[in-house]
Amino acid sequence: MTTIRRTAFVLRRFSSAHPSSKFSPDKFGSLERSDIRVERLSYPRSQDFEFPVSKRKVKELSVPTSLSKSKREQLEKLQSREPPPPSHLCFIQCSRPEFNLLESNPSINHSLCSQYWEKNKYSDDWFVIKRTTKEAPSQFAKWENAWEHYVPDRLDPLIRDVIADLGLKTPTYVQTQCLQVFPSRYHIFIAAETGSGKTIAYAAPLLSRLLHRRRKGINEKAVILAVTASLKEQTFAVLSKLAAKTDLKLAMCSTEASTSNDWDVLVGTPGLVEKYLRNSGNGSDVKHLILDEADMILDESFTDVLTEIFALIPIANSVTNTDTSSEDKSNGARVIFCSASCPEELECLADGVVDRQFLRYIKSPKLHSLSHNVEMKFIRVREKDKITRLTELLSEDMKRGGLNQTIVFCKDRATAVFVHQQLQSFEHDVALWKSPLPHDNETRIFIATDVAARGSRVTLLLRGIDLPRLSHVINYDLSRHAVDFLHRIGRVGRLSSSFLGRVTSFVRTPSEVRLTNVIELAARLGRPLSNIEADVSGQIRRAKENEDN
Repeated sequence: MTTIRRTAFVLRRFSSAHPSSKFSPDKFGSLERSDIRVERLSYPRSQDFEFPVSKRKVKELSVPTSLSKSKREQLEKLQSREPPPPSHLCFIQCSRPEFNLLESNPSINHSLCSQYWEKNKYSDDWFVIKRTTKEAPSQFAKWENAWEHYVPDRLDPLIRDVIADLGLKTPTYVQTQCLQVFPSRYHIFIAAETGSGKTIAYAAPLLSRLLHRRRKGINEKAVILAVTASLKEQTFAVLSKLAAKTDLKLAMCSTEASTSNDWDVLVGTPGLVEKYLRNSGNGSDVKHLILDEADMILDESFTDVLTEIFALIPIANSVTNTDTSSEDKSNGARVIFCSASCPEELECLADGVVDRQFLRYIKSPKLHSLSHNVEMKFIRVREKDKITRLTELLSEDMKRGGLNQTIVFCKDRATAVFVHQQLQSFEHDVALWKSPLPHDNETRIFIATDVAARGSRVTLLLRGIDLPRLSHVINYDLSRHAVDFLHRIGRVGRLSSSFLGRVTSFVRTPSEVRLTNVIELAARLGRPLSNIEADVSGQIRRAKENEDN
């Protein structure tokens, strides 16, 4: 555009230099090229064709000019209270800002803050996976009193009333799916994240069915296997609440006294249940067998006792059904597997118990995923700094006041005892975790290990335990396996939790660094954890045997 203006300017000036002749393209075409060049260089640029640019900076308006001063101040005050938009929220915050990850900006290069944590020079490095929601596991049905939808076909009105009294207005995903599948005679495998309400998912329709069959004059029995004494007591307490308005009889296996035969639901550990059924001889009356924490019950630690139970309780559509009194293999007990993990190895183990074509899986969309309502911090530490770091964290927890509790996980019993001794001078009560579940409401700090060896059996103590007041999980030693990490962090951020949950993990050894890499990568990609193991307690037992040898 500038060249055209200059040319027009030259032609006009050139024509004015020859006033006697009117300018025309023909006359201009007869001129020499050199004349045009001379004329263009000989005349200065006219000011008429310059476009001056103002150096004055125009003020950028951020609010409408029509707003009054008071309204403008009110708007600014309101905007200052609002959180920044999601695109500016930091999902992963690191000590080195170049590794930060915004919530709306998925990781592209997959660079990990913990990538080189095996090197000692990265001591005191850290990163935090922020919580993206304060809500417990998402509700499947969004309308009020959604349980009404399943009354009376799948949910007895008496059970519905108790659920309403407990304040459970809407069922979770697994609870909804279980209510839909339960009326069929299929075996069920419930796989969902910790704290998503799996116990109520099977207990509510189970008790409803027992009531429905009783009204028809048919008495059915159910047996629930729990891996630990603490989980046995907790499960029994949940069922007792649900059956409070019914005439169903619940019993809990105990070593102190023989269990009466007058029961509708029996809850116990595998060893006690096997002993009771062998002595009572009424295993054939059982029509529902629930394996809580199935990933543990189906591993090699319980192989012998589980084989005996399957021999005492005929299982429908199963190769374990040795009942020769009937050729119809569909007669027998239905099995309900319940687990917070479901790797392929576990599915194969379940297929060995029941025929796969008669097994229905209910899997949560968030299975094997990190909890979105729990904040997780990972700190690269030196071994000698662990106690100091732990004391600082516990002091912060106690300063918050209230009744919140903290649990510290250690790799084994010896480490737990050592940590407990080191904290004896701490101003607050610190207790070692003991099974069964402690009922001491005054203790706010527990030191625990998720592994307990009893003879040839290894038990993961805190599997499935519900602690409503727990707000902080500290991994003094990071867990050996990804599935154990999921169970540890699953103690907080549950449906029953009274406080927002957070997890702090100390990272030191190469194996802990590798697990941290897996966790950080899963968080950056927004994917479930990979390499979820089955038969964990069997692996731990073999590792202990190798150490002893």
